[in-house]
Amino acid sequence: MNKYHLTLSQGRADTIYLEADSKNKILNLFNTLSTAVVRNIKKVVYSKAFNINYTEKPYVRVPVYHKVEIFALSKSYSQTFTVFNVKRSVTKEMLETEYKKLLINDEPIIDFFSIVFFRTPDNVLDYRNLYQVQYKRDSKTHTENYYANDYRTVKEIFENTIGGELLEIRKFEYYSSSIVKDDGNYHKAVNLFVTNDDASMSIKLPKVKKNLSHYDILNLVQTNLTFNGKKIDINKIRATYK
Repeated sequence: MNKYHLTLSQGRADTIYLEADSKNKILNLFNTLSTAVVRNIKKVVYSKAFNINYTEKPYVRVPVYHKVEIFALSKSYSQTFTVFNVKRSVTKEMLETEYKKLLINDEPIIDFFSIVFFRTPDNVLDYRNLYQVQYKRDSKTHTENYYANDYRTVKEIFENTIGGELLEIRKFEYYSSSIVKDDGNYHKAVNLFVTNDDASMSIKLPKVKKNLSHYDILNLVQTNLTFNGKKIDINKIRATYK
């Protein structure tokens, strides 16, 4: 059994799993069937879900570094590996030993310029003075987070150093690391269409509690949101449910 993971691209990217004898069969299928571009095909070589070369190994939660950046060198190339959740027990020497087992463009890794460990508390984000930048280069949109005293500093640094179109800067006002079990007991989305005297807007509210009535939802929207700086008229809200 060959299981493949595909990425298709046409406007947006879609990923799917398929089973086939070879990648050529999959290419033949989509070249005939679909208008999308087959961006890549990856053969699944290890998988718990599909029981491919999988061996059961108990997971034990241990303290970790937030991330480690490894700047590696081969004879002709260099590459930076950004690795998250590295065990705190791992040392620089251990990483050098392990990463020398890898390649950069088919060349063995022979040395390291630097290995930097980033230590932050598990499941904690200090969002004071934290900004998120969204920018676009060619057709790809990127987001990056920066700590700074104000957004103007972030804007200046971005414009002086990054080769992309700055779209938006957002200041974090709230952050939670809480995890809630997904039991499916909700409306997947409530789509609202709101109007006032001279404008209209659409709002998508995801995963809305089923025990709220239609009036409860409209009342909550009117009480907590505004439109163009004005109070929303509850009679000018239309809602559809998914």
